[in-house]
Amino acid sequence: MSAYFRDPALDPADPVPASVMTVSELVMRASGALEAEFGTVAVEGEISSYRWVQTSGHMYWTLKDSASQVECAMFRTDNQRLRFRVADGERVVVIGRPTIYRIRGRFQIVVSDVLPQGRGALWLRFEELKRKLAAEGLFADERKRQVPFWPRAVAVITSSDGAALRDICTVIGRRSPSTRILLKAVPVQGREAAPAIARALRWFARNRVAEVLIVGRGGGSLEDLWAFNEEIVVRAIVESPIPVVSAVGHETDTTLADFAADLRAPTPSAAAERVVPDTREIAGKVIGCFRRLSVAIERQRLRRVEEALAPIRRYGFRRVRDRHREARQRWGEGADALAPSLRARADDARLRLAAARESLPDGPLGRRADATRRLDRARALSRELARRTERVRTRYDHAVERLQAASPLAILERGYAVVTGPDGAVLREAAALEAGDRLRVRLARGALGARVTDIETDSQEGP
Repeated sequence: MSAYFRDPALDPADPVPASVMTVSELVMRASGALEAEFGTVAVEGEISSYRWVQTSGHMYWTLKDSASQVECAMFRTDNQRLRFRVADGERVVVIGRPTIYRIRGRFQIVVSDVLPQGRGALWLRFEELKRKLAAEGLFADERKRQVPFWPRAVAVITSSDGAALRDICTVIGRRSPSTRILLKAVPVQGREAAPAIARALRWFARNRVAEVLIVGRGGGSLEDLWAFNEEIVVRAIVESPIPVVSAVGHETDTTLADFAADLRAPTPSAAAERVVPDTREIAGKVIGCFRRLSVAIERQRLRRVEEALAPIRRYGFRRVRDRHREARQRWGEGADALAPSLRARADDARLRLAAARESLPDGPLGRRADATRRLDRARALSRELARRTERVRTRYDHAVERLQAASPLAILERGYAVVTGPDGAVLREAAALEAGDRLRVRLARGALGARVTDIETDSQEGP
């Protein structure tokens, strides 16, 4: 810095600065103040003087309206995401930061995105909501959960007649046929879409019928996809206890649901591929593992066999084996030499045994056979005697039963009595008695004395 002097009389009202700034300092401070004041802005205008630098890939143009114009620069890292062709005469909304190009001290806008005319307000709303929710930590990576490797059931929240559902079902059916697909059909655009999507997310959170949720739809404009930028949907995704996969639009489309979801897939088909493994690939890996395991086991077996046979191949074991072979050979030669003598002695013994049997026809063997025959006859007689005894006992029991049935005592047991007259004869009719005769009544147990007081015959009528 350098001090300068002036004549106060020439301009007495102006303060006298104590020092001056360099150009670089002025441009730097002006640029910082500009960026702090405006931040990110959306500016609408018409493109002119467009040029693309092939070596760097950067884009430059002038954005103008009927009264003013401003220079714009869009670097290669940002313009690669553009979804339409930038050209002179296009009415657009540029999103970027006002700044000063310090080398030339020129005011310009560093553009991060370019939208067709009419999308600027919606994009600003998107950015404001994004900053708000990010400040609350809803997009933080720390809170995101791991998607299960092989879910048994996958829930899909999308339109029932959209291509997204068909793509998801096709991919999951091909990769993992055993995985169940549960659909919660909702509108995916319009006023009713966001509340319906949030309700579906909360329903699955309460019922826990699936292990992962896919929320999405096919591609479309920013207005078509806006339901997935609504705060109610973002908060429902964050509050879900089940991992959520966002599959909204095409690969270049971005929504707030993508930032809040536990996993972002560029398309619905990609989401299906990421939530379920390919069973054919897994089967191939398992078969490969088994093959490698079999080879390893076989190698281990051969190595153990070699280790077990190694001591046997040493000189000491070979010497023992050779001595054993020699002993077996000597034993075989001795057996061959003794065989004729042993056969001769066996033949002689058989001859002597045959002669002894002929000289003793009634010897112990004959007596044993005779005793066996007598014992068999005695056993047969004993069995016959037992049968006859059983028949006699049966006839005796039947006779006793008949006698007991005909016995007067048996009759008396049933409550009858035997009455005898004065002469001791058994009475059979009342007419044989007179009043005053003494009687004797025999019961089943004991007897009674009685006297006749009145007589009734069969011809008389009862009282």
